[in-house]
Amino acid sequence: MEDILHRNQYCGRNGQTIFDAVATVRDIITYVEETNKPICLLSIDFKDAFDKMSHTFLFKFLYVYGIIENLCSRLQKIYADATSTLTLNGHKSTPIKVLSGVRQGCPLSMLMFALCMKPLLINLDKKLNGVYIR
Repeated sequence: MEDILHRNQYCGRNGQTIFDAVATVRDIITYVEETNKPICLLSIDFKDAFDKMSHTFLFKFLYVYGIIENLCSRLQKIYADATSTLTLNGHKSTPIKVLSGVRQGCPLSMLMFALCMKPLLINLDKKLNGVYIR
């Protein structure tokens, strides 16, 4: 994952935690205060993002990033026939095919989500001028 994830990602990287991400933001704020440079902080709310992850998008990028085909095909099989039902007033609906979302509690879900965020981070790097802190 170290070779695949974006350099600004903290999730799923060895030796990187949420505390490192917070420390980076703190360092940038300190830098801005010392240099009096204007800054804009971009914060993206990924609320319920695990539920909205398109399976088509997810598996496309697993292959693009060179994840071994055996693992990709096994993951696709896990998600291929996923269905859900609704219960309303004690009556169950017919199964509904699930086309998005990663499984809650699965240790790979966090990493698959992080991989899918890489195109967004690359695009933000191209469009925005950032502050580099060692």
